[in-house]
Amino acid sequence: MPVSQWLSKVSSDKPVYSGIGKAHVIQTGESIAQVGEGALVGALLGAAQVELTNGLDFHSVPLDLAVGAAGIVGALLLAGDGSVAKDLRNAGAAGLTIYAFRMTQQLLAKTATTKKATVKAKIAGDIGADDFGADVGADPIIEAAKAL
Repeated sequence: MPVSQWLSKVSSDKPVYSGIGKAHVIQTGESIAQVGEGALVGALLGAAQVELTNGLDFHSVPLDLAVGAAGIVGALLLAGDGSVAKDLRNAGAAGLTIYAFRMTQQLLAKTATTKKATVKAKIAGDIGADDFGADVGADPIIEAAKAL
């Protein structure tokens, strides 16, 4: 049972949730559910990126694109069932978002490499072997405190 149906059932006889307040409570619940679905898809695809030999490109098929397409097609096929269709649509959107991010990153990194430039930033958590134990200089807060 989706969050909105549960909230409707629970709040139907309680005046506290009537009107605009009820709509806000329902939208809050649905927003939390949507964020959770997106985070779950992101976590699963992130685990696949690390655990699979070729990352998200499984036998030349981008898994994030496949998840996105399956979610969108599933939502279209189950359009009459609002709660399942919405969940599939959210999962599909998350998969396609990750795919778009990866492809844009690859394109821009390739373009920067062909221009003999460097990629300007690392993604949080992207560290190489050279990053461990590297002397990154003094902590500016510690240095400022020493000057007091």
